[in-house]
Amino acid sequence: MQMDIQMHCTHFILFIFLCFALYYYYIVILIIITQMKNFKEQRRLELLAKSTQAERAVCVTLQRLGIPYVQQFPISTPKRLYYADIYIPIFRLVIEVDGAYHQGVTQKRLDCNRSANIRRMGYAVCRLSNRDAYSAESVKRKLRRYTSKRRKES
Repeated sequence: MQMDIQMHCTHFILFIFLCFALYYYYIVILIIITQMKNFKEQRRLELLAKSTQAERAVCVTLQRLGIPYVQQFPISTPKRLYYADIYIPIFRLVIEVDGAYHQGVTQKRLDCNRSANIRRMGYAVCRLSNRDAYSAESVKRKLRRYTSKRRKES
């Protein structure tokens, strides 16, 4: 009888210890997730502050067309976190505005890999040169091309 009580007490103490340990890990995980969300939002705000004139020109065109969009939209892939210059949720379309920096061989290869990874996540990717970004007609033409392509796929 004495042995049973001791064994039950030991099990109860072990159970309480495990509950506290699980609660501790739960709190740690919540803190990590919160910090990751804060990092994503902080990075997004930094990128918004550095947005280029060409990106803003595309946004003005989208506003005039009445198309809702999100600037510096975070996209998580299995390997990386990307921030799309402009994302149009109703079309699941990512618009990347490429300045002169994107003309180098190495950067073109990196951009191609980035676009492929984003496409694997189910988004369409439209790349605009700076020159096209400043032309409302070019932006409209590209939008028509990508939206009609998406409708055909549906």
